Amino acid sequence: MLPTGTVTFLFTDIQGSTPLWERAPEKMAEALQIHNTALRRSIESNGGVVFKTVGDAFQTVFATAPQALKAAIEGQRALQAAAWNELGPLKVRMGLHTGEAELDPGGDEYSVSHAKNRAARIMSAAFGEQILISVETYELVNHQLPAGVNLKSLGEHRLKGMVITEHIYQVYTDDLPQEFPPLTTTIIHPSNLPRQLNPFIGREVEIVQIKVLLEDHVLLTLTGSGGVGKTRLSLRVAEDLLAAFTNGIWYIELATLTDPDLLPQTVALTLGLREDSDRTYQELLETYLKNKQILLILDNCEHLIAACARLAAHLLQTCPQLKVLASSREAMGVPGEVNYRVPSLSTPNPREQIELAKVADYDAVRLFVTRARDVMPSFEITKENAPHIAHICERLDGIPLALELAAARLNVLNTEQLAARLDNTFRLLTDGARTALPRQQTLRATIDWSYQMLSEQERVLLRRLSVFIGGCSLEGAEAVCAGEGLEDWEIIDLLASLVNKSMVNAERVQGEQTRYNLLEMVRQYGREKLFDAGDSDKLRNRHLEYYVVFCEEAYPHIHGAGRIVWTRRLQREYDNIRDALEWASHHPTMALQELRIATSLTDRFWMAFGFLREGYRWLNEGLQSAGDDIPKLMKAKALYCLTRLSGTIDPVNTSFDQCIALCREIRPQADRELCLALTFHSYAGLYQSVSYNEEAVQIARSMGNAVTWELGESLYWYSLVLSLHPQGAYDDLALAAAEESLQINRTGDRWNAGGYWVKGMINTHRGQFEQARQSLEMALELSDEVGDLIGKWFSRLFLIWHHLRAGRYQIARCYYKELCETVDAVGSVNIYPYFVYSSGMLLASSLNDPLKKWDPTAGMHAVRLLGFTDEFVDQYGWGWPVRFRPGDQQALEQLREKLREDAYSQAWEEGRELTIEQAVLYALEEYK
Repeated sequence: MLPTGTVTFLFTDIQGSTPLWERAPEKMAEALQIHNTALRRSIESNGGVVFKTVGDAFQTVFATAPQALKAAIEGQRALQAAAWNELGPLKVRMGLHTGEAELDPGGDEYSVSHAKNRAARIMSAAFGEQILISVETYELVNHQLPAGVNLKSLGEHRLKGMVITEHIYQVYTDDLPQEFPPLTTTIIHPSNLPRQLNPFIGREVEIVQIKVLLEDHVLLTLTGSGGVGKTRLSLRVAEDLLAAFTNGIWYIELATLTDPDLLPQTVALTLGLREDSDRTYQELLETYLKNKQILLILDNCEHLIAACARLAAHLLQTCPQLKVLASSREAMGVPGEVNYRVPSLSTPNPREQIELAKVADYDAVRLFVTRARDVMPSFEITKENAPHIAHICERLDGIPLALELAAARLNVLNTEQLAARLDNTFRLLTDGARTALPRQQTLRATIDWSYQMLSEQERVLLRRLSVFIGGCSLEGAEAVCAGEGLEDWEIIDLLASLVNKSMVNAERVQGEQTRYNLLEMVRQYGREKLFDAGDSDKLRNRHLEYYVVFCEEAYPHIHGAGRIVWTRRLQREYDNIRDALEWASHHPTMALQELRIATSLTDRFWMAFGFLREGYRWLNEGLQSAGDDIPKLMKAKALYCLTRLSGTIDPVNTSFDQCIALCREIRPQADRELCLALTFHSYAGLYQSVSYNEEAVQIARSMGNAVTWELGESLYWYSLVLSLHPQGAYDDLALAAAEESLQINRTGDRWNAGGYWVKGMINTHRGQFEQARQSLEMALELSDEVGDLIGKWFSRLFLIWHHLRAGRYQIARCYYKELCETVDAVGSVNIYPYFVYSSGMLLASSLNDPLKKWDPTAGMHAVRLLGFTDEFVDQYGWGWPVRFRPGDQQALEQLREKLREDAYSQAWEEGRELTIEQAVLYALEEYK
């Protein structure tokens, strides 16, 4: 009797069975009997029923989820332990899902149901030997797992034919395979829409109108006064439209951006693109968006209106599926734009008699009451306060920001007092010297009123806090804002008071420092007041000095055990750091401060997080501004960092030589800089400079235990150079140096993964594939943990090479797909030759891949890409492919045999004539 009600389905299928049936039907029939016996025993012994078989696939059912999970695990173990024939073990994929089931009228089969479909789709997403379960099954088994069994979340996935995304988990046991390629399902609706913590009130008509306009137009600009709710409205519309944009909806906040030249970069970084030394950010955006269905939300464009107009017009002309939803005080004025003016929230007329039950029908009232309950949970509309609420909403013109600020004051005022104070403030502003639109006056009145309610010390602190962009920590507020009437010990109490009065937002994140933010309009208001008080330049200088000290303090931490914590702190403070650099760059006398910041961040920040070109800009500007007045040690640091961030593949690198000469001149003061310059002299392709690397190691050893990261770094680069010998003559020495590097890093910057790369690739050459895989996967794990873009990219690159040499072509292709998707994110031209070489070898591997049919066209493409690589190696003596040449020659000989000699030779010469940019585009085209 089949169970009904809530049941757990276990569906199984043999991966790759069709070619086995075609190649060896008799042997496959024998293997299938072994398969059937093993699975049926595991299923039936755990109370399951095989209710249907489709070819070699089982559809089974269990009364409870734990029974089904146990049967799946025992089934995989039985298949692993079975005595197979010449075909070898059959690899079975399994999927479990728990849901409601009903029998069909005959009683011997289940009716078609969503639960059965989900079980089948989950199973289809798995690889052979992999067990996947749904979230419903996970919740039933997670707290009663068998010993040695664990469950790992694989995230949200869109399964074929399913409308709703599925959260999938993988079953892990110590005695079954654990490593599989990424699932081939689709993760849908990518976006970075910020989570809205407060409920959205009203705007039903506006939402419908905006969605209709976006259907027919490529650029829609929401205009209106500050605080009218343009941002919240655009985000609310975006939530409804997620399913309509295949490649996602991306929100770009521009309020903190002050330099219009950085607009393309800001948009590109939001999309995950990074610097390219040969392409502008606008060109990167054009390439990336050209064939993608994306909605960009450009928020707060008014101070960058001309730059936004130019960028939007260009992208919309070249990217046919792109749409833009912008918010601004004014329209952009470009072809194709539709301007939608966002009205204020509907308000009651306090001069008209309104029934109490109908007061809450107005959106402004609903918003005010909702926010009032955040302050006073018991707040309600009453007969007594209804007229005052109507007056407040009308006098604030239904502007959401003003209503929220007003509602926050209900902790100290009742509605009658609040209404009276608003009236007084508006009269003062209407009669004052401010010349602005009425709605701007209304919003300013709200902020002015809030400002006037503060104590003098609170006003001083609010003005000084406005010097920060993107908020600050308590330490930052104390360092910059204390002094001249404010003691540092008073700051925390004053901050708490400003937070309570909603003039400052406190952002609390578990495990991180609380940050204090001003609303953007409050920050702009505060900066005006700071300027009027004559304190602006003085506070900007304090702000600059604080971030000079902050970045210099970060330097040893981002090279040691505090790397994750401090790089996150630098990321949170980056708007402030950038603003400090901008301030210094406009004052030649502050060039040294600019260089102190730029050299402190080094490659651990500029390169690892995709700011390579921006770091180069600050260093170059600082050096030019400083001129001959720069101290020699600072110049040595700047020259080293400048060359490190140059992103060049030119082997002639004079800046490094200048840096090395200068460091030798002022030794031992510049020993650290000399060590690093010697270490990275091979960075631009000078792998023949072994003597420099040996000297770098010697200098690092002489510096003592207090600076172990320099020794770990120099040992890694030394091991890398040694490992590049074409015949592997120095592999043992390279492995020893790599292991020592890793041992040093384990006590400090354990995320420095270079030593694992060297070990992984040497072991790959030696055929020690399991050791190699473990090393390279550890490198990827560590790079991912710290968020190092370059580390993740090279870890995947080496994993591709490793799996190709090990004959695991499908896994190599999975990593290659990830490489292609992030090639623009790294931001350095140095990666391009590696990428082209990987593409060529992956295409060439189809000759040996039993699961991939030989394709002559792909073979020709492989020859061209490898021809380019050969030319590049000859020209630059370029690293790893020299070591790989024996394997390349074997692949090329196979290609030559498969292709006609004239076709092979033509493709080879065509490849050698490609520029590096052409070769990269060619490789990316093959990926698509």
